[in-house]
Amino acid sequence: MLPVPVPLPESVSVSFSVLLTPRIVKSPSTSKSLGPVCSIFVDLNVINGFRVPVVSGFYVLAIGLLCLHLRHGLWSMFQTLGFHHPRYLRGFKTAAAVIAIAIFLGFVSIPIAVLFRIIPEIV
Repeated sequence: MLPVPVPLPESVSVSFSVLLTPRIVKSPSTSKSLGPVCSIFVDLNVINGFRVPVVSGFYVLAIGLLCLHLRHGLWSMFQTLGFHHPRYLRGFKTAAAVIAIAIFLGFVSIPIAVLFRIIPEIV
């Protein structure tokens, strides 16, 4: 079934505008211009941000800590649900670790690809 458009009352008007105010951002380590940063160019902002090694390093560290927390949370979830048995404990811990490592590698692949120039600059 297709959605039916709802007519608006005459006193309601819907409008919006996008104000783009790009600003030039310089790298803190080299004072090299990283190019314009604008809220509408998300891919450019991500690439320019991850070109700074300190930003990428902090991101990798934060994701690593988050995935450690996730590993513990997944294992603890099984324990809370009553699956705490010595026979299955090792399997649940391994499954939680594998899921956390897969998520870690997925999220960390972006800043590593940007730092090693696998993802080219967008001009």
